[in-house]
Amino acid sequence: MQQAKAAFAQTFQQQMADATPNEIKHLNEMLDGVMQDVVDTMHIDEIIEAMVPMYQRHFTNADIDVVLAFYSSPTGQKFLNELPSIMQESMVAVGPIQQKMMQEMMQKVGQRTEKLIEEEKASQKNGNSKPPSRK
Repeated sequence: MQQAKAAFAQTFQQQMADATPNEIKHLNEMLDGVMQDVVDTMHIDEIIEAMVPMYQRHFTNADIDVVLAFYSSPTGQKFLNELPSIMQESMVAVGPIQQKMMQEMMQKVGQRTEKLIEEEKASQKNGNSKPPSRK
């Protein structure tokens, strides 16, 4: 939850670089409220009940014992402790790449939409009932 909040806050700060401290404070308060809403509505027992069969299909008890042994080890504990920082750093590093990809994708969707509209108009003008291509 903290990682999601940090990622959202990072995105907000990138998009609203000139945000005032008061706006950032309000954003953080809003995010805290949203996170609390998520916690309040989360049905952990149902989630666990739904996920256990998946783990049972993919892992043996011996596999799980090895995983638990790893996470109980000093290296496993370090991994668990460092993972939130790694995730946050990766979001910051990958965020601009994802943003660029989304812009490129939206541009391509726009181009395809324009082409589809042009084909539809041409089809109607020619009295052709053939559906336009989707490429």
